[in-house]
Amino acid sequence: MTASSCADPEPTQAAAPAPQAGQSLRGPVAEFARYFGCSAVAFGVDVGLYTALLKLAGWGFAGAAAVSFIVGLVVVYGLSVKLVFRTRRLADARAEFTVFAAIGAVGLLLTQALLWLLVEGLGTEPVLSRVMAAGVVFLVNFSLRKLMLFSHRGSSGGTHV
Repeated sequence: MTASSCADPEPTQAAAPAPQAGQSLRGPVAEFARYFGCSAVAFGVDVGLYTALLKLAGWGFAGAAAVSFIVGLVVVYGLSVKLVFRTRRLADARAEFTVFAAIGAVGLLLTQALLWLLVEGLGTEPVLSRVMAAGVVFLVNFSLRKLMLFSHRGSSGGTHV
């Protein structure tokens, strides 16, 4: 019997090899970058359709904004499940999209609240306020969608795609 076996009577597991520099963040950072790219595409679709409905179809801004928001939401959802997230908590795509859309609606409400706070409350310039709000809402949407829809639910939840 060696000295080390006397001091440590219980068997120990071999330590996992240490990750290389930056390796542990590679997955989440890449996922975040893909989500950012998909969100940018969806935003482009949203703004492009909004502009087309206003200028070419003669729609009012409220209707154009509602339709373009919904189309952008469908685009970002489709791109997210195809290109961004590898794990899905819900097997029912309709339920998943409903939660995804509800998070988007919360983001829309948060945008309005932040705009009111920044513009009306703090006197921040409206375009700068919109950019700041967009950054906050992007992070909130990504985080909520990742936690609620596209991550493992312990040992028995989630499906890997």
